Amino acid sequence: MNLKAIAPLLFAVSLFSNAAFGAECLGDQQSKNVLTFEVVPQFPPSQIFSTWGPLLDKVGKKSGLCFELIVPKDIPEFESDFSNGRPDFIYANPYHFLVALKKQKYNPLLAESKNLLSGLVVEKATNPETPLKSLNGKKVAFPAPNAFGASLLVRGEFAKKGITIQPVFVKTHGNVYRSVIAGDTAAGGGLRSTLDSEPKEIQDQLKVIYTTQKFTPHPIATKPTISENIRKVFLQSFINCADDETCKKDLAAVGIEHPKKVTTADFNNIEELHLEKYAQ
Repeated sequence: MNLKAIAPLLFAVSLFSNAAFGAECLGDQQSKNVLTFEVVPQFPPSQIFSTWGPLLDKVGKKSGLCFELIVPKDIPEFESDFSNGRPDFIYANPYHFLVALKKQKYNPLLAESKNLLSGLVVEKATNPETPLKSLNGKKVAFPAPNAFGASLLVRGEFAKKGITIQPVFVKTHGNVYRSVIAGDTAAGGGLRSTLDSEPKEIQDQLKVIYTTQKFTPHPIATKPTISENIRKVFLQSFINCADDETCKKDLAAVGIEHPKKVTTADFNNIEELHLEKYAQ
């Protein structure tokens, strides 16, 4: 058995077990304060724990900080949590960040700098090549109403092109792809990162027929009560991971291989889209 291959899974199981007793501290075990870090549930909880857990542990040890990793059961719960200012740190899609900014004044801190975010539309690989307008009046699957790239951007594109669809919300990106393969929906909205994370047998049954404009991807943001000193040491430790061979793979696993500091100005072009028209 390859122990390296199962290490992330064992780490995730450990997090689940310790979280059940409220005893988990990722990072500096001597830190007096435990900072809550909540991640948007794009992927199954086990996958989020197995990717974000090791990264936060390394960043915490470098920065002298301690984190409790929180994975809400679904996107509505995540929206409720940041809307009420519960998490100290959030990793959120750009639309959710703008909502958190308006409701609780969350401050953006860092994001991926090179691999920008866009939504895509997939359909069965066996279908003839069809334009978006052929989906007029048909069912199209989305993970959730307020998923940024996979839902809001894609639905906005349909609306701009005068295409009326029947949106079907199936909770996860994985469910979107399987809904399309099963023929329950004619097409689905997704992201390149989530499509690429699917098994080859799933990817082989799908094809991308449309890709949206690209934007600054999911930021990490903090509550306004988090001190500038904590923000500074976290940012520097996170960026230093990109030059640390033991940390690079963890950054890649969460999709932030090239972290950079961001400000609210990096999300102005998203606000101009007025995606609230499609949000729920």
